[in-house]
Amino acid sequence: MRILFQGDSITDAGRNKDDAGDLGHGYAAYVAETLSRTCPGRYSFYNRGFNGNTVGGVADRYDADIAAIRPDFVSLVVGVNDAYYDVTDALKADAARFEEQYEQLLDRIVSDFPGAGLMLGTPFLIRNMKRQDIAEYLYPPLRRAVEERSERVFAIAARRGIPCMDLQKLFDELTAGRTGDELSEDGVHPAEEGHRAIARLWIETFDECRVQRA
Repeated sequence: MRILFQGDSITDAGRNKDDAGDLGHGYAAYVAETLSRTCPGRYSFYNRGFNGNTVGGVADRYDADIAAIRPDFVSLVVGVNDAYYDVTDALKADAARFEEQYEQLLDRIVSDFPGAGLMLGTPFLIRNMKRQDIAEYLYPPLRRAVEERSERVFAIAARRGIPCMDLQKLFDELTAGRTGDELSEDGVHPAEEGHRAIARLWIETFDECRVQRA
């Protein structure tokens, strides 16, 4: 089974884009490490997350970074950049447009690879008190924009019957009673603890997918 991880910099996680087999240093690599140990030889893994991408950016890379892989399973975690660009007015990307582009991307995947499994993950933020500029000024409106897009992802997943990871809930629980500083330097990109937590939730959700498809 060919498993493809798609999304933005959270999925990218510093992967070497000159090495097609490099999985980066984040949750995709931890998922691959675990599944390769527990199910040796069953899966091959591809990370095509790209830093800075919106859902439209993922769609723009469709031919090279989705279709060319011919995936049997696609994991998609995207949306924080859409929220950021909306809040900062760097790109007119409201939540309705985000949902429309997301649906179009999924339509294309389902049409081209009708037997492929899918898993979605909501965008998220990590409360970080080191960066006062983010914590005091940017975090509140960005959190609202992220939540709007998370609601859209949940709605899409429910309509299509696709398993969806609630990553905001995951990080809210991880940061309960903590500042969150050790989980992220900037409130967006998780440190190792956060990536390992995503990987555990990913594997739990993937196991549910396999049961549903059996």
